[in-house]
Amino acid sequence: MGISVLVISFIFLFILSSLIAAYRYANKVLLTLENKKEDRKTNYTLDLITEKPRLYVASLKFGSVICWVLIIYYSLRLFWTIKHDNEITFLLIYFSVTLFVLYLVEHFFPKVLVKPNATLIITKLDKVISILLKILVPFTKPLIRFSDFFLKTFFRIQPTENTNLLSIGELGTYISRQIDAAEQKEDLDAELQILQNALSFTDVKVKEVMTPRVDMSSVLINDDFEHIRNVFMETGYSKLLVYNEKGNNVLGYIHVFDLLKQPQDVQEILRPVVEVYENTFINNLFQTLSLQKKSIAVVIDEYGDISGMVTMEDIIEELFGEIDDEHDHDEWVEKKIDENKYILSARLEVDYLNEKYDLNLPVSEDYNTLGGFVITHCNQIPTQGSVIKVSDYSVKILSATERKIDVVELVVE
Repeated sequence: MGISVLVISFIFLFILSSLIAAYRYANKVLLTLENKKEDRKTNYTLDLITEKPRLYVASLKFGSVICWVLIIYYSLRLFWTIKHDNEITFLLIYFSVTLFVLYLVEHFFPKVLVKPNATLIITKLDKVISILLKILVPFTKPLIRFSDFFLKTFFRIQPTENTNLLSIGELGTYISRQIDAAEQKEDLDAELQILQNALSFTDVKVKEVMTPRVDMSSVLINDDFEHIRNVFMETGYSKLLVYNEKGNNVLGYIHVFDLLKQPQDVQEILRPVVEVYENTFINNLFQTLSLQKKSIAVVIDEYGDISGMVTMEDIIEELFGEIDDEHDHDEWVEKKIDENKYILSARLEVDYLNEKYDLNLPVSEDYNTLGGFVITHCNQIPTQGSVIKVSDYSVKILSATERKIDVVELVVE
């Protein structure tokens, strides 16, 4: 019986350690997407991984500890039946052999065998994993509660559950990097192809998610590299559009990492951009960018002029923002406080506001949105809390980032 228990304990230790390794090396992008699918059935494993990763790992660790105890107990009994003259030497040999085998079973083999297929293991073996978790979780929950109580009582530490496996921004950045890395390859990563198929459901148009031209940061083809480095540092962007010498035609874009190659001129590191019309659906643009292995597109209006730009990050934010809408996504702010005061999202179009509230805001080809109107008149993205006066209007910036204005207070004076 002792040998049977020992063998079974080693097997379970390997399985539990492999599942911990699978979680560690799994592609969090795909796990997040899989758990967001509307048509999927309830999946206990993915729910636990995405919502309570701490409980998932702790449960598997708890099972591993039980296996450790059984292995040490029964292996020691087995070794003790072997004749020996020196107990110290015997114990040294026993612990050396046992720890070496445990290292192979718990760390080496799980890492080597699981790492290349970590995501596939979790998604394909979710039913088996669910059975193990349902057995272990009831024992682990009280231990976690006790641990939390101990930390709060004696160390004043408030434990938190980190459920954000992947933010929207991180998702967009991940895909953008995948595409940038694949620009010299024949095919995109297979996981990116899967993601592409998951994004074929939206009717949002490019003009709704693009960065307006007045908000765009760019350099000229003949700018020196000191100026270009300064623009990268001031904006914090990783990519910049490059215009011709006259500044009326986009030639492509450059990536900040390309500066490390110490090029002689901008032309050496210039990357082509995709041109797309304002009314193109963003899921179609996603496919175009993926196929052409690009991560940025220039938006053209009906007259053939540049009206803005859109990146892979913008597309992902919009697509998965829509999924989050079902739970807790804030709509664009649009509140009339009194006859002359409004709280408005900066992404609302000027034409729409004029028509609905009869505001008579100035209309221009240089901007479409309220945010564009503000930036055009102050020639920069204003900081949060600042007030801009434009003729008979006073605009207070209630919420803004380095990249865009989010919410403003508009007062008609």
